[in-house]
Parts: sequence; structure tokens; C-alpha cells
Amino acid sequence: MSYADDFRHLEIQLKDIKAATNNFSDKPIGNGGFGTVYKGELLLPDGRRMFAFKRLNRKFGQGDVEFWKEITTLSELSHENLASLLHFCKEGEERILVYEYVSRQSLDNYLDKASLTWIQRLHICIGAARGIAYLHDPKKTQRRILHRDIKSSNILLDEKWTAKVSDFGLSKVTPANQTRSYLVSNVAGTLGYCDPEYHATGILSKECDVYSFGVVLFEVMCGRLCCEIEKDRLICILVHTWKILSDEDRLDDIIFPDLKQQTNKDSLSMFAAIARRCLNRDHKERPTMVQVVRELEDALHHQQNPMKHEVRVTKTPTSYGFTEEFDHLKVPLEDIKLATNNFSVDSLIGRGGSGHVYKGEFYQPGGTRMACFKRLDRRLGQGNAEFLKEISLLSLYKHENLVSLLNICNEDDEMILVYNYASRGSLNRYLSEPSLTWTQRLKICVGVAHAINFLHDPGDTAQSVLHRDIKSSHILLNEDWTAKVSNFGLSKIGPGNQAATYIFSNAVGTPGYCDPLYMETGVLTKESDVYSFGVVLFELMCGKLCFQYSNGHLSQILVNKWRRCYEENRLDEIIFSDLKEQMDSCLLSTFASIAYQCIEKHREERPTMANVVKILEIALEQQEEFEETMRIQKLLKSPILNTSQDQNPIRFPNGILVDDGNTWLAILKGKVCEVISATKCISADSLAHDDTQKSRLISDFLHMIEDPVHQYRSVKSVRSVL
Repeated sequence: MSYADDFRHLEIQLKDIKAATNNFSDKPIGNGGFGTVYKGELLLPDGRRMFAFKRLNRKFGQGDVEFWKEITTLSELSHENLASLLHFCKEGEERILVYEYVSRQSLDNYLDKASLTWIQRLHICIGAARGIAYLHDPKKTQRRILHRDIKSSNILLDEKWTAKVSDFGLSKVTPANQTRSYLVSNVAGTLGYCDPEYHATGILSKECDVYSFGVVLFEVMCGRLCCEIEKDRLICILVHTWKILSDEDRLDDIIFPDLKQQTNKDSLSMFAAIARRCLNRDHKERPTMVQVVRELEDALHHQQNPMKHEVRVTKTPTSYGFTEEFDHLKVPLEDIKLATNNFSVDSLIGRGGSGHVYKGEFYQPGGTRMACFKRLDRRLGQGNAEFLKEISLLSLYKHENLVSLLNICNEDDEMILVYNYASRGSLNRYLSEPSLTWTQRLKICVGVAHAINFLHDPGDTAQSVLHRDIKSSHILLNEDWTAKVSNFGLSKIGPGNQAATYIFSNAVGTPGYCDPLYMETGVLTKESDVYSFGVVLFELMCGKLCFQYSNGHLSQILVNKWRRCYEENRLDEIIFSDLKEQMDSCLLSTFASIAYQCIEKHREERPTMANVVKILEIALEQQEEFEETMRIQKLLKSPILNTSQDQNPIRFPNGILVDDGNTWLAILKGKVCEVISATKCISADSLAHDDTQKSRLISDFLHMIEDPVHQYRSVKSVRSVL
């Protein structure tokens, strides 16, 4: 008897599913990490009814293992808050799971809908919590289920808004009486929801599901997903921000505005408290799912039975006054609305972890100029504290490679920062552009390195700055490709003479760029910025972002792969193909070496930004020499060099004339010089020359042609002769 025979009674034919879905040509009702979901009616012995058909797609890494795991898991479990598996189909390469149809689909579709009331949200959370609690401690089985992928898109809603936990393809099964924690070789889950401790250590426990559910609770309260994604690009993860503002009792800054007038003060406080406990870094401090259920039920009770004397719904956000020292920067809101056409979509040029960015012509005493306007969004955790931090920092720290703050606006609950307009946008847009040459990339790197080094050691001030969110999307480029480091909302300021290490309870930053040691320990140092910059260096060399997305989900972070390729001397596999002909192998080694040192796992092995600047400047100098020599080589390889002896180019004491006598190449005062139409401006007397010196120079130039791989060294050799 085969393994599948145990579930033969659930199997149905592919032809019936094709008939129900019009051969899968009907519009899908959903897409996820497993594949595509369709709906359709099936005629079965118990009558005709609507079903959902989840069609496995092997391109997403889903195979027979995940298929059978979902079947075996759901066939043994029965709970009103778990999705019900009714049938499956296994014919040829097709793998299809058939579920009861839930008409309202998944919770993530309703987070930002005002029509979903606070009481409905509480009922949904209680139902999902009960489903997870049942998985962790089922009553009639000795098997415990750890879901590993709790998120709002995996919580389905039926016609009555009953929550159904779904998608068990990543789940782990263990005996109920086994120690709660065990090692897992491959960490799985969804970025933003996945427990950071599990991600760092591979140790899986029930508390990992508790963490993920805590993120869902915050999503329900804040009316938005925990990850901000645009065009398959991760903008930011909000979990750390939510934790910080919750700790600071600033719920009013993050709660979904349409819920503010619905929530009872005690109900909201109890809900936020249990959500925050779920996100505790220490597993032992997190509640069990049974406790979560009880706390949520209490929150519902207080919402339905408010105290008569209660008046207020939420706490007023902390007030941060603006000192007179910034009054000279203030501009009227009306002027900004005029410049951006009242924040129209046509003026929108970007969005990030702090809010939307607009551009427009802005009048200033010197006349009108193009400026960009960053409109901070409180729902993204941006409040008065972050606003004031960016103002005070950028008004104090001035550097040609830091973005320039022009004005501010603080009217009608608006918080707007006005900057110089960087016409080329952010660096991340150009990583895969062949038009961005290797020399341009090096100049950008040098500029950014100078800026970060200035922040770390400003010299004329007693305070150093740790940026905490260095990434390519925070590096702006002006018309002449000068790099400008931006976005200081997460930065930390400390005395310049203080020990290098600061301790913070909440690690923040962007996955992929954020120092893993900082994420794991909460210990922040200058080397954390160095790590992030090293990732940017690899992005520029490899021509792509450090992460990849598929169907709105993070599918891969490339940093570890890049590290391995460097260690195994396999750079050719990852370097951007359009750059290979633009650089010498020695130059590539210099650049790759400093990039690798920046992302060393141990902080003490990472260089300072001052050292990074020195190495990158050397690499840029060598690259410019290499390009100059390549340009000379192309000129010298003109057809005239292959003519008869009578047609050889005229030779000069400090160079040679090529290209039918129209171009003169020489090395003067240590520099390669090129003069067009030289014969028109050089007198006959200057043609007197020493044959020995002339022969030596021609030999040196020809040596550069014969040894193109090391041409920039030949240039140095010729310089030394002169």
C-alpha cells in the first residue's frame, strides 16, 4: 500500500477541476508563494458547491514535499478557524489542493478599509489566535504544528468574517511532548513577519508563530501591511518603528485614523499591550497563544462594555517643541502646495520609509528653483521626534556629499522637509544601467564614503553620527552625478569622544543592508554603517539590488552569495557583465577586496570609513589611468600604423603624431596630453629632436599596445622616464 493510498478518498479528477475553472482561464482570485488560486463550482455526491483550487507552481520552489505536507497536516486537523482541505488532485505534473471557498478572501485586503470596524477586527484576531493555539496544543492528537508563515495574507475570511488560518506548506510537525525548541537547517517564512531570533539562529519554537501573529495584530491596528513595497522593491519594514512608538506610548501616531473614534481607550491599550508582548526579543517574555486569546477576548469585552465615565480614545502624541533657531527655515504650507500642485500625483517622484517625496518649482529670495519636498507620514512612524532630528542634524552637518536642507514646514499637522532637488533621483535606479560607467560608479562610491566618514568623524564638532540606514535608495545623484547621502530619520548622535559601541534595545534598518550583528544583538557601532556601505559597493559592482522579490515576497538576499563568490575567487560569476570590459583585473580585485572587508562578519575585521576612502580613491586614480591608456591604445591602433614605411606617422621628441597628422600624443609633466591639429600651431623649429629619445618614447607607447592588460602601469613607466 503506497503513501498516497491513505488519502485516496480525497482525490478527484483533473478534468473536473478544469471544467470548474474553465481550464484555468478564469481570472485567478489570488496568488501566493504556493501558486495561483482559482474558484469554481464542482458537482459532487453531496451536491454542487463553490470551491477554491490552489494550483502548485514549481517555479516558486513548491514541490511534492510541500503538497503532501499540506494534505497530511490538514486531513488530521479540524477546527473552525483553520482552512478546510476537502480534496486534492495529482495527475501528471499537476498538483492541486481543493479547499472550501471563503468568499471574502484574505485579511490583508481589508487592513486599510474603513468599513472593517474595530469590533470586526477584534473578532478576526480572536478567531485566528484560537486557530494557532489549536495548532500548538491540539486536544485529540499527539502532534504539534508550528505554522512558520503566519501573516495577514494567510488568514482567510468567510462570508461571516470568520477567520481561517491557511497555507501549511512551510509548517513543521513535532510530538506535543517534545522540548519546544529545536534546530532547523533552513530558515523559512516571510520577511517582516519572521521572528528575527529564528532568522538569526535557526531555532524554531512556538514563540516564533507568536511573534508573527504579533506583527499581524499591529497591522490590524495600524491599517497597513508591515512591509512597504513598490514595484517589487522593498521600501521599508515597519515592525521596529511600531515597537518603538508603542514603547513611547505614541499609539496615536500609528493607529489607523478611521479607527480612532471607534476604539475604547482600555480596549486599545489591552490590544496594543498584547501585540507588543508578542514581539519581545526574548522568547521567554512572549505570551502563549492561549494567553493571547484571553487578552484579546478581554479587549473585546471592554470595547463592547465601555465604562460610563470614559471620554478619550487614545493618548495624545508626545509634543516636541521647535526652538527659535529653526524659525528662519520655515516656509508657509501654501507655498509648498502651490509648488506641488497640492501634492498631485504628477509631482510625486518617490516614496520611502518616511513618506512621499514631491518635486516642484519653489520661490526663494534668489529666485525660483527646483526643490523636492519630503512629506512625512505619521502612519510610517514619522512623528515630531523624527522631524526634529532630521532638521537639527542637517542644519549642523554640512558636506558636499550630504543632501542640503533648504526649508521646513510645520503647519496643520503637516511635517515637510524641503531639499535641493537631485535631478537624477536615487542610485538604486541606475545599478543595472550599462550607461553608468565603472568610472562613474567609483566616483559615486568615493563621494558617499567621504560623506559617511564625515558623519563618523566630523572634526569641527564634538558629535559623531551613525546613519543606521545606508542603502542605494538613500544615495541621491544630482545633474553631474555627485552623490548625496540622505534620509537621517533613523540616525543616532553621540559624543565624538565616546566609546564606539552604543547599546539600543530596538535594532532598525533595512534587511539586506542592515548589519546582522546589530540585528542580532542590538549593539550599534560605526562598523554597522560600514557593513551597509559594503553592500552598496557590491550592488554597484554586480549591477543589481542586494535582494530579490517574487510575487510581492522577498525571495532572496544576495549578500551571502556575493561573499561566497569572493572567497571562492568566482567574482566573474556575479560582476555586472557590461562592466567587464571597462576595468583591469587588478582594479577589480582592489575594489572587491574593500567591499568584502566591509561586510566581514566580525566588526573588528571591518575597515574604518577613512580607510575605505583611501582605498577607493586609489582605485579611482588607477581606473582613470587605465581609461586614458585604453583611449591612447585605440588611437594608436589606427590604420596608419599598418601603412608602408614612407607613410609612417611624424614623430616628435615628447610624443608621436597619428591619425594622418591630425592628433599629437605626448606625455608632458607626468600627464598624457592630446593636441588636435598640432601641425597648425607648432613651429618648424620645434621639430628638431633627438633620435635616441624619440625611439625610446615610441617603444614605450608600442609597449602599451602589446600589453593592454597592464597599460596603466606602462603610463607610469613612461612618466618616470620623462
